[in-house]
Amino acid sequence: MSQAKKTRLELIISLICTLASRLIGFVRASVEMALLGLGAASDAWQGGFRLTNFFRELFGEGALGSVFTPIYEQEIQKGNSDTALQFAWSCALFVLLLSSLLALMIAGLIQPILGFWLQGMDENNRQITGELALLMLPYLPFIATGSVFMLLHQIQGRFAISSLHPILFSLAILITGFMNPLESIPHSLALGVSLGGFLQMLVMGISLKIPWMNPFRIVPVLPLIQRMLWLMLPILGALSLSRSRSLVEVSFASGLSLGGLGSLAYAYTLLQVPIGIISIATGNVLMPRLARLHAQKDTQGYAHLLHRGLRLLLGLAIPASIFLAGYAKEFCELVFQTLPALIARPALSTQEELSKLALAVHGYAPALIPLILVPLLTRAFHARLETKTPALLSVLTLIVQTVFCLILVPRFQMLGITWATTLAFLSQSLMLLYLLSRQESGFRPASLLKAGGIFLALAVLAYQISTLLPSDEHQITRLIAYPFIYFPFWLLLEWRQHVKCHQPDHKNP
Repeated sequence: MSQAKKTRLELIISLICTLASRLIGFVRASVEMALLGLGAASDAWQGGFRLTNFFRELFGEGALGSVFTPIYEQEIQKGNSDTALQFAWSCALFVLLLSSLLALMIAGLIQPILGFWLQGMDENNRQITGELALLMLPYLPFIATGSVFMLLHQIQGRFAISSLHPILFSLAILITGFMNPLESIPHSLALGVSLGGFLQMLVMGISLKIPWMNPFRIVPVLPLIQRMLWLMLPILGALSLSRSRSLVEVSFASGLSLGGLGSLAYAYTLLQVPIGIISIATGNVLMPRLARLHAQKDTQGYAHLLHRGLRLLLGLAIPASIFLAGYAKEFCELVFQTLPALIARPALSTQEELSKLALAVHGYAPALIPLILVPLLTRAFHARLETKTPALLSVLTLIVQTVFCLILVPRFQMLGITWATTLAFLSQSLMLLYLLSRQESGFRPASLLKAGGIFLALAVLAYQISTLLPSDEHQITRLIAYPFIYFPFWLLLEWRQHVKCHQPDHKNP
């Protein structure tokens, strides 16, 4: 099988498995909303979860994978397979110890942290947020260690396990939520977060098919670990600032009307379905391949693969954004009221809650495109072990978001937060594209922008056609018709592009 066909097969497997995982995650979010509602309980839950998840993304696959994979691939290309394996096992031990220490530090400072961060939240609700965060903190070392195992699965091309493992996380939360062992729904759900992290680490660890190496024999690979830490510093700074975006949103939203924080959080959770399916799945497949091509000094193959990946993301992200912008209320009604009502009580019980959530989804819709592009663009730099440029741009992104929040939130409230996010990530994606074009001679973003314009016109046309169809009570016909109108034409365009530019992987796009 050719490398191009193998990459396409791995991408299809990753997309399918990620789709299943994200759908289960979406069911989990719907059940959470049904159990908690959109009020004080959901605000406390989201505050605790956002805090824990913020540090997980720093010391989980977010920072580690960006450096671990290229270094591992370089050792493999040098013929040092034993050194690469020793490096992997030593990293797992190191990450476990470091993340455990971080979790203990956060636990000791939890109330001062929340007092500074959630100043607009009621004191009693902030206290509950602290209790939930403490129950969730064991998740941090579990998932950080499991992330090393997940990266090894991806390097081996075993994308099914690496994409499906979040299902264990969702199932753990669902089970503890329904069983309610702590006799408090928010506290039981928080316990499920830690249990889910443990199950993810356990399953990914025991399913690895690599030789065992003593993780305590760290001296032979100490130079590699030191190099990894040095390269991780800019990424940690960038991720701290990038993930602070969500903390900035929570800080501004904590001063909104009751349920505002929950609405933004669940709207962003809704966006994670297309982001996970489109961006994360694609990046998980392309990151090891990009790192391998760079290690082999195949600059043309690197540029060609990156161009194909970004074109795929645009072709999927643009129609998803138009869909959410045009059908925000109808889609929220379908997934949070109509479908849950078939098996249980609706997640949203009032029209006011539905309208508030739909408004947040509508506001976030334009941000979906840059949110999907930025992870792959950032990984393109990291595959070359270039970590400083994305870090500096993350600083700029956070500044842009904060400035626009200060300008827009007082006047537009919740919509101001979503628009600030859109403007911040749009500026980041454009700068990443520009800098990549300057550093990679074979990479031409102009052709990507041209393709994006075509996809945008096609997506808008598909939406307009779908609105002309006969309307039913919940507009389900229109919701289903939209992708069936867009995707056949998109596939035809991609087939023509493939025929026109059919060539080996090492040529320019």
